[in-house]
Amino acid sequence: MTAPLKAGAPRAIADRRGIKLAKDNTTQHSAMVNLIRLALGRIPDLVLWPNPVKNVEIVTGNGGLIRMRTGLAVGSADLIGILAGRFIALEVKTGDGFAKPHQEQWLALVRAKGGFAAVVWSVLEACEAIDRARQGKSE
Repeated sequence: MTAPLKAGAPRAIADRRGIKLAKDNTTQHSAMVNLIRLALGRIPDLVLWPNPVKNVEIVTGNGGLIRMRTGLAVGSADLIGILAGRFIALEVKTGDGFAKPHQEQWLALVRAKGGFAAVVWSVLEACEAIDRARQGKSE
């Protein structure tokens, strides 16, 4: 089981990494994803990978344009990984953000197939989610 983070731990992690947090501990989405990865990276039987789903354009040497999508699939979680052999999916939100219907659908699929999936808004919530996953819960 992971040790719970003390109050203020997300801010301390951010301060050490030079990440600016607002007074309410919200920050840009990518910074929050990185904070969560840093905090959970100390858990020995957990591995997490970022899963940025986005459209990219690449200009070729002859001036052509290649369009492609990165990430697993539309709606897939921001962080995916394995905890002691079990698939884990964490959808990270900041501020008053919420999971969109296609994200909820993807999270439901993970749960239906025996994985763990949760929406989290902070490092502390991500730690609590991992604790729930370790207890065998689905969200």
